[in-house]
Amino acid sequence: MNKIKVFYLKCNCEEDKVIEEIINMILKNKSDIKDKVEFDSVKEFPDKFDKSDIIVIREEVDQPDKIMNKIYLVKDKLKEKDVISAQENSYVYAIFDVSRFYGERKEYSEMARFEDVLKRLIRDKLSTRVLESEMYKLINWKIDLSNYSKEKFISMFSDENMREVIFKANKIVESLKSIDDQFQKFRSKVHEEINKLKELENSDKNLNDVQKCFKEIEEVSKDLSIEKVPSVIITGPTGSGKTLFAKYIAHKFLKNDFEKNFSKVSIVNIAETIVDSELFGTFPGSFTGSIYKMGKFLSNAGGVIFLDEIGEISKKIQAKLLTYLDDMKVTIDGYSDPNGLRVPVMIIAATNKEIKKEIEKGSFRRDLFERFDYSIKIPSLKERKSDFRYILSFVLQDQLTNFQKVKDVKIKKISLRAIEKLERYDYPGNFRELESLVKEAIINAYIDGRDCILEQDFKIV
Repeated sequence: MNKIKVFYLKCNCEEDKVIEEIINMILKNKSDIKDKVEFDSVKEFPDKFDKSDIIVIREEVDQPDKIMNKIYLVKDKLKEKDVISAQENSYVYAIFDVSRFYGERKEYSEMARFEDVLKRLIRDKLSTRVLESEMYKLINWKIDLSNYSKEKFISMFSDENMREVIFKANKIVESLKSIDDQFQKFRSKVHEEINKLKELENSDKNLNDVQKCFKEIEEVSKDLSIEKVPSVIITGPTGSGKTLFAKYIAHKFLKNDFEKNFSKVSIVNIAETIVDSELFGTFPGSFTGSIYKMGKFLSNAGGVIFLDEIGEISKKIQAKLLTYLDDMKVTIDGYSDPNGLRVPVMIIAATNKEIKKEIEKGSFRRDLFERFDYSIKIPSLKERKSDFRYILSFVLQDQLTNFQKVKDVKIKKISLRAIEKLERYDYPGNFRELESLVKEAIINAYIDGRDCILEQDFKIV
């Protein structure tokens, strides 16, 4: 294969060395192009200049107008005439202010843009000369999951928009340090009673034992100086990672007690008629045939409950949840004490609905929304494109773990054309849709017996 040639046309000035070093660094550090490109720094236009060759040129140098693929550098500050000239000259691929590459005006963002432009131009030219599978990235080129724990939290730290959300979450957990100790003590003191109640669940017998446990828990709760339980509501589109984010907050709050004291309740998957008993529990006598049921609040006493799709709950449950956020009391249908049982539980709720619109429609109570201490919005995947390749690298490795038992799945690479195709897509299904697309692509590559995922493997319309 004839290599792509990149020329830098010198102007015998102090910036020559800086520009040469930048170009050399770009070409040597990118594994998919370094063996396919030749770079030369020249004082005059080369005698032989192919149409696919690339030239980086300075404004001081006289140049033929018909040279293709020019990256044009101006000496000091882009002027209107420079930009207009570049726009009118179809052979100019990009224009840069070279003074931002060094000295007092040095800007790493502008150097990164120059790097991106040069790489894109080179890869565009190479795509007509080499097979797609020869221009690739290893699936762990951005992040190597073998260096991280099984938790997927690392996938949330990839771009500026998400880092701001993470920063807010960390501040929330930090603000809860004053009650963290009380939650831990409460968990340890009622541990035996909670286990007894779990053993007695789904029965209409031994109700005296149930009531004794209730009284023990009530006595312990009297020592709490907490005025109200902490609560967070997370909004964002379907598939954007609200569940993962809820687990992140709970994990930071509960620390080593996370596994035993975190519970997710997906409201949308529970029949409306049993949401009440599922959350708050029931006691014999609440309705015909009712038995003792513990409920998620009591079973997670001193822990964290994640209420997914809270926008789906009925007005009745909204009212009970509002009462709980006010006084920490779980109201159990059929229980003789109408005041309920005081149990501290941190609530994290999530919804894909526009809460303000739901409030205007009257389907969600304004006062309930306002009872939540903190509100966080998760950006869509479309809004997290600043480092999409980081996210993609994570998802590729994460999804491949599902195929570990299939020994002959040896996928290690993804083509640049496939990456670029995924970057152009908007992902209406967000993170979840990307996972689905990657999973299907892995299967397609596996069926074909390839170690490289190609553009054709992603069935995007």
